[in-house]
Formats: sequence, C-alpha cells, structure tokens
Amino acid sequence: MEGLSAGSSVLGELIGRLEPGVFTTLYGPPGAGKTTLALQAALAELGERRVVYIDTEQSFSLERFFQLGGTEELLKRLIRFKPVRFAEQRKAFEQAVELVGKEGVRLIIVDSVSMLYRLILPEVKEIPEASRLLAQQLRILHQAAVESDVSILLTSHAYARDTDAFGVYGGEFIRYVTRTLVEVAYDQATGKRELILRKHRSRPEGRRIGFIIQDEGCIPQQREK
Repeated sequence: MEGLSAGSSVLGELIGRLEPGVFTTLYGPPGAGKTTLALQAALAELGERRVVYIDTEQSFSLERFFQLGGTEELLKRLIRFKPVRFAEQRKAFEQAVELVGKEGVRLIIVDSVSMLYRLILPEVKEIPEASRLLAQQLRILHQAAVESDVSILLTSHAYARDTDAFGVYGGEFIRYVTRTLVEVAYDQATGKRELILRKHRSRPEGRRIGFIIQDEGCIPQQREK
C-alpha cells in the first residue's frame, strides 16, 4: 500500500511519505514544532478520509488548525481523543484501532506518547516498569499497524544523554517499533530548528534540514522571505 503524505514539505523532503504498517516518531524539546508537523500530516490525510488524533497534552488548537488550512468540513473528519490519565490513553488506543475497521482510518496520531508516561513515573517509581506498561499500550497500535497497514505517527519528548545527544522518552519499545525516527531539534538561544533523520529503512541517517515555523506551518529554512 502506498504511504501517506507527510503533510509538510520539510518533513516530506526528509523522509518521503509516512510508511503504512509502521511507526514514525518525531521527538524533541517543547516548542520545537512537533505538534505543527503532526497537524500538517493530519490535514493532508483529512482531504481523503478520517484521521484519529490522540491529544494527551491538550495542545490541539482550533485556531492553529484553521490557520494551517483546516476547514469546518475537515474538522468533522478529525476524530479526537483527549486522555488525561495513563489508563485513559490505553482506552483511546483501543478505540482508535476499532475505528480503523469502522471508518477506514489509515492514520493514527499520538501527540505525545510520552506525556502521560512521564506522569506515572512517580507512581511506579521505576522507569523500566513504566516503560513496560507503555509498551503494552503501544502493542495495541502496533498490531493494528501491521495487520491493517495503518500509519502511526507519534510525537515524544527528548532527554539529554551522556553522549551529548538526545534520546526518546518512553523506553526501548518505541525505538524497536519505530521505522522512521526524526529528531526535531530546537536551540532556544538562537531559535534554530532542524529535522535530523536518526533512523530510516532506506534513506541515509544523519541528514539534516533546517526549517522555520510560519502561519502555513513548518517550511524549509531556505524558503524564508
């Protein structure tokens, strides 16, 4: 099955299309542009069919949706879930999978997969246990992706590593099931933003594309006027 549009020209230039049957994960610090990229991907697909958007950060903005080109008609096709607890996230995943069959959904977006995971860390006290619980939930989406050729787009927070690089919150399972991993880098001091390809099945890893955020979304740096 052909992949889905990445939505933004900058993400499309880096990764091509969103592959069916696999996870694509965008990770980076707050304010880097992950949600804008996710919304652009959703809007590109909404022209054809319904999209599931799981908003764990309660960051979905109607104003931004319309600014990026959304319409009332497209909004009706967007199926939104707003879990505020980790257990509610699992329920949202299960309902999203049901909609694959009922509504013909081909794109499920989770923005972000690390928000509620981080909130349960004080409760379980051990990162491996929290990661295990998140992996259980993500297997629900992974099974749907594999069996129904659904594209799963995740956003996640980043954390600093000893190697002077950044890792993905959520445990090794995310890295394992993710076939396209993109770091959304953001230097708050300079305002510089980059997409860095960290993992891909056919494209060279380490490629970087600078970008800016404007009213129409994330666009390549060289197009700035």
